[in-house]
Amino acid sequence: MATTGFIIASLLPWLAGTGLAYLCLPRGRTGTLALALGYGYPLGMLLVIGLLLVFEGLGLTLAALPLAAALVPFAAGFALAAYRRRHESSGPDGPVLSGTAAQTLTALLLILVLARIGLFAAELLSRPLYAWDAWMNWAPKAVVWFHEQRLVPFVPPGEWLAAAPDSGVYTLGNRAASAYPPGVPLIILWHMLAAGSAESSLAFLPWALLLLAMGAACWGYLRGLGAAPVTAAAAAFGLVSLPLLNVHVAHAGYADLWLAGYFGLAALALAGWARDRTPGLLALVLLLALGAALVKKPGLAFAAVIVLLAAARALGWSLRTWVTLLLASGLAAISLFVFRLEIPLPGGASLGFDGTFLRLPYLGSLRLSAHPLLPILGENLFFSANWHLLWPALLLAIAASCIRRRRAVVGDALLQAIIVALALLYFVFGFTQYFDQAANLLTLSRTLLYPALPAVVFCLREFDAWWKNPSASE
Repeated sequence: MATTGFIIASLLPWLAGTGLAYLCLPRGRTGTLALALGYGYPLGMLLVIGLLLVFEGLGLTLAALPLAAALVPFAAGFALAAYRRRHESSGPDGPVLSGTAAQTLTALLLILVLARIGLFAAELLSRPLYAWDAWMNWAPKAVVWFHEQRLVPFVPPGEWLAAAPDSGVYTLGNRAASAYPPGVPLIILWHMLAAGSAESSLAFLPWALLLLAMGAACWGYLRGLGAAPVTAAAAAFGLVSLPLLNVHVAHAGYADLWLAGYFGLAALALAGWARDRTPGLLALVLLLALGAALVKKPGLAFAAVIVLLAAARALGWSLRTWVTLLLASGLAAISLFVFRLEIPLPGGASLGFDGTFLRLPYLGSLRLSAHPLLPILGENLFFSANWHLLWPALLLAIAASCIRRRRAVVGDALLQAIIVALALLYFVFGFTQYFDQAANLLTLSRTLLYPALPAVVFCLREFDAWWKNPSASE
């Protein structure tokens, strides 16, 4: 019974999300269904998060059957609309390899992708305990909400100690975790409700399913660009074999994989929208950015990166406009620091600098000072075993793209998302108190997961383009 409930809880949102994604994607391209499946799973989980929050807002009991019943119209409606708008794919193939060798290699790579995800699923089902970070920050909320059948509040330990015994509030082992976004605990809760148990390992299989969805998106996105099947299969395999990404699947319960999924897929949707301006793709960009903001606190900053890049495209900013805005932003930042300004913002937030701490709206305070991050970053990206050869390959791909496309590479939306994300991480770990967490490579490595998906796609996209015509410029 638990397994049946879990299957329904997985497939019903996935069907709804896939239908929604299919409606948003342009027709007549190879790989559209795979891309829709890739977008569909995180979109479905976003729908689940929204549904649980609506139920709580209406004061309804959180139970599997009424929640599933409320989800059915979405799944049926999106799926039916997508079916009626189906179109035969007619995108170009252009294989890098031809004949039996290419087909055999493609099949082998896809089999390895499925086998790897199957091993992760087996690992998750056999583990009796949650990962440490999950138990400190994420899973306890889901367990409590499961037993209470409502989203009871969590507060910092001091407030919990001061509250009355019958106040109905809870706290967590990590003091800051009470204020974390609700997305990941709600995803866990949904699957606990479906399985009928707060102790079932089934509640953590979504981490393996998310990796499967990300792999499908790699395949579908590159096939839609006309990349060869073997190239798309190599991208999917390259993604699912990244060591640190694998750790976050096998030790399910952390929020980093979900932020990597939402941000990475939003970057792919942004690149697609920048290319052909299909309105539905812009909707996907905004929905996935919302998902990023709901699963982890830094997700708000990464969602802002995506929204800013989308706004720049929508407004038609030229390179001159970008330079002007960067200079204006630099002058504003210098003024903020020199004159120690305090700017009030809606919701009681503020933006200001007092000489030591930079207060960011809705994100907290950062203690500013310069730190020697480059040696640590170099060791992590180029010498550790966390990434195979992803980051050296990315540098090579960027250099190749600059040679092949010349100035046009500046306008590459996918590359812009990667570069801005990495620049944001460099600022956080190189100029704030978070350098202490970068020095042991732990938190730094986790945050590098976020641009990993677009980095893999960029590398394989560039490889495919060079193989076909190294002298072409776009």
